[in-house]
Amino acid sequence: MTNPENTVANPPKKKGCGCVAKGCIIIVILAVILIGLGAWGVKKTIAWVRTTQTSSSPVDVPVEKVTQDDYEAVIKKLDAFKNAEPGSGKTLEITARDLNVLIALSPEWEAARGKIYATIDNDQIGLTGSLPLTGVPGFRDQYLNGRISFTLSMDDKVLPWHFQSMKFKSGDLPKDEVKQLSDGLESKLNLLN
Repeated sequence: MTNPENTVANPPKKKGCGCVAKGCIIIVILAVILIGLGAWGVKKTIAWVRTTQTSSSPVDVPVEKVTQDDYEAVIKKLDAFKNAEPGSGKTLEITARDLNVLIALSPEWEAARGKIYATIDNDQIGLTGSLPLTGVPGFRDQYLNGRISFTLSMDDKVLPWHFQSMKFKSGDLPKDEVKQLSDGLESKLNLLN
């Protein structure tokens, strides 16, 4: 005879999934929620940028009336500087008109033609423009209209850009953001040299 005190009863079988399965289900649910929130955030950000920073139509950008003679005179000025002997003390002075002549007729500037207009006020170069955002997903039918002002100064054969101001649809960017963009662009351009 068996003694009931010495027998071990098997525990009843659990019904449902175990801890590992429950953990996996929770992780999958959390991942779906996070992906959904991320997609919603991206959609809201794109909608905000579309309404506050970009436009559905370009602004009119002035186009300089130039001739082929104007273009050849600018090219001659650039070539004279480029071909000057090192140490000759030759300087190059570019005017806003020179920049606009290049934009209007230079093959290298064809993509900017009718989209950018240059000004020079004291030591600041200003670019007013209307850039189509056709290559940017979510913005293919939008334009970035605005104006940027910057200075250039030759420093040890490096030509750094220093942004002074940026103005877009929503108004002027705060000075600290302009400085951040300027510093970031300058460091990227310096890597190219």
